[in-house]
Amino acid sequence: MISSTTSVKSEEKKTSEKTVEKESAVHCNFIINKSIHKRMKYLAIDLNKSLKDIVNEAMEEYLAKYEK
Repeated sequence: MISSTTSVKSEEKKTSEKTVEKESAVHCNFIINKSIHKRMKYLAIDLNKSLKDIVNEAMEEYLAKYEK
């Protein structure tokens, strides 16, 4: 069974007229190749995004491709 170690409160993002709630986040620890981490970190910098956002986008794309 997979479970998170710590839950994080859901984040809120304010828009021009209303507050939009994002999905709650969890902390997870996993090991990836150092070269992949470095490439993703620099990609995040180039795109002015967080590494968390880049990882979430990559996982969403992977799931969209393979999830049934």
